[in-house]
Amino acid sequence: MRKYKREQYNVVRLSLLEVTCNKCGKALKTNFEDEITINGKFLEVRFSPGYDSKNKNKEWHFDLCEHCLIELVNSFEVPIPRSDINQPK
Repeated sequence: MRKYKREQYNVVRLSLLEVTCNKCGKALKTNFEDEITINGKFLEVRFSPGYDSKNKNKEWHFDLCEHCLIELVNSFEVPIPRSDINQPK
């Protein structure tokens, strides 16, 4: 036989309401039920520079929309490989 103690906790849940591209300002409103719709439309970036960086002990958080991400990738001096994820390897 098991006995349990009933405990209640106050829980705060954050629901995403809107994502805004930090480069162009494009915004996408959402709610918790369709939060999945932002996947593929925005990239969330969290970056912490290394110990030897002049920006050490800082953390950068920003979002880029698909258009701005492609624009950024296309500006690279050294191109990155791209592949079709639906094609077998």
